[in-house]
Amino acid sequence: MPSFEDHDKAGDAAEAVRRFAAAVAGRPTDRIQVRLDGENGMDQLCVAEAALSDIWPPATAKELVWLTRSGAESGARLHLQAFAADGEVLCRASFRLGGAIRGRDDVGSGPG
Repeated sequence: MPSFEDHDKAGDAAEAVRRFAAAVAGRPTDRIQVRLDGENGMDQLCVAEAALSDIWPPATAKELVWLTRSGAESGARLHLQAFAADGEVLCRASFRLGGAIRGRDDVGSGPG
């Protein structure tokens, strides 16, 4: 599986979702989970939702969560996971919005 380790920047949530989608492409995806960790993140979460809707069909469940616990000094982080119908994690990544991408792909670690 491809890896995202510190190789680029995600200017916004839409770019992060597109890069994540490229890593998931071709895998039968039942559910996408998106968690935005950062203060004042509603705008970016809405951007992520629009990008998800453009990429994945309506039959793919989309779960969006806004976590407000992040400190302002760390910036907003977007965490994405793709799941198969049996709950297997197909791909997982974490993006610093406006900064370097950090992430990893995990298979078989289950939801959580």
